[in-house]
Parts: sequence; C-alpha cells; structure tokens
Amino acid sequence: MLVLAGSLDALDAWEPPDGPVAVAGSAAAFRGLEGALDEARTHVTSDPLWWYPASSRTEVESLADQIPEPAWWLLLEGSPLHARSLWRHSKLAERWRHAPGPVVALGSSGSVLGEVMIDPRGGAPTTGVGLYRDRVVTPILAEPLRDRTLTLLGTGTRLEELLPDSLLLLEVSE
Repeated sequence: MLVLAGSLDALDAWEPPDGPVAVAGSAAAFRGLEGALDEARTHVTSDPLWWYPASSRTEVESLADQIPEPAWWLLLEGSPLHARSLWRHSKLAERWRHAPGPVVALGSSGSVLGEVMIDPRGGAPTTGVGLYRDRVVTPILAEPLRDRTLTLLGTGTRLEELLPDSLLLLEVSE
C-alpha cells in the first residue's frame, strides 16, 4: 500500500503499523538531511526509527541491499527530480513495490512514485518510478501551470493535486 500525505501534519491522521520505520531522506538532500529528519521526528513516534540519508544513486542501491525489512517506509519531502533520479529503476523502488508494509511519501515525493509524474519546472508529464498507475498526483499547481499540465496530459488521465492536509491511499501496481 502507498500512503501519499500532503505534509507531516496530514500524516498525523494516519495510524502507522507497529514496528520500525525506515526513513529515506533522498529527496531532502538539497534542503538539509538532518533538519528533515528532525522535522520527521516531531510527527513520527514509531520505534525504532531507522535513518537512511542516501543522496546519491550509489548510496540508494547499496541501502537496498542492507536495509532490514521495516514495518513501514517514510519518504521525506524534497526535490522531486532528485528523488526520481535516485529511485527510478532502483533496487530500493523494487523493495517498495513488494514491501509487506505501507510506503508513506510526503508531499512531492509521492508525485515521483507514479508511472507518470509532473516536471515541476514547467508542468510537463514525464516518467516517474512506476509504483502506481491510472492517475497523476502532484502538489498544488498554479493555475497557468495546471492548465498547461491538463492540456499535455490529454483527456484520459486523472490529475489529483495533493493538498497539505490530504492523505491518499493507493494500491501498488505490479
């Protein structure tokens, strides 16, 4: 299961499973990994909290082999394009696809996990990690960008904007 949360505050409304949480800080690399972890600790009470600040593709691939199976995963908010460059076609993304527990993604990190994601630089659809299909999830778009995105997506694709207080539960696609 995937849980896309608009923010850490929105995550407060969700009941995580008991057991360890593996926190992937990859997307937060440009805003500060330690600060992102401190922020997550204010909302996440799962114990233990395993911290994986991988900020390069090599580190992500290495972690995929080393991380024991957590009760759930938390993917921190940050740069969606950086996250996509690390997670797309990675062993870590395959772990998430087959994870027995939920994978929770905050903010723009959730948009990256879809088969299609929106490039935040101009609103164009591009390939994502591929963990869910049949919809495109994005943080709130400014109206001109939303109009451009809808035009580029065409009529057959569902666009959902993830509000800061929203939670979206999705099944992982095989």
